[in-house]
Amino acid sequence: MTLGGALLQLLEYHRPVVGAIRGHAAGAGCAVFLACDYHYAAAGRVLISKPEVLIGVPNPYYGDQLLRFLAGDKIASDLIYTGRMIEAESPVGRHLVHEIGPMDQIEDMARDRMFSLLKLSPEAFMESKHMRLGKFCADLREQMSARVARQVEIWCSEEAQSRLHTAAARLKRN
Repeated sequence: MTLGGALLQLLEYHRPVVGAIRGHAAGAGCAVFLACDYHYAAAGRVLISKPEVLIGVPNPYYGDQLLRFLAGDKIASDLIYTGRMIEAESPVGRHLVHEIGPMDQIEDMARDRMFSLLKLSPEAFMESKHMRLGKFCADLREQMSARVARQVEIWCSEEAQSRLHTAAARLKRN
């Protein structure tokens, strides 16, 4: 299964999905976090980013569309085009998280939210979730194979591979 397919499964899952981050959520980790129904982040230096452009490859289609759906085009374009990392507590980060809490309590806060959502009628919850995400998921599914094929082509290009190797070497030195 591809990451895009896994994100669609999370988005379409019939029960509540609550995400909590205590550390950074970058790239695919950010996409998985955003695919949850509720987003909790620990206070402090917890960073969210889509840094792919910084290493010369496009942001994967599903991550791009999910960020645009949740944060709006203006915020998403800024994060995607600059690759900058934002703190969850920042004004921009507040567009992506439902609640910020102490590091040692954030998982309990997310768990409490999940249990409160599980008390709802499963049928009512799923219908509400489908009304929010149904069209988005259908559009994502319709466009994904063409967009992913083009992105794989770019990721496999000599230029992108050179940039990826350079980035990996930088990380190895650190």
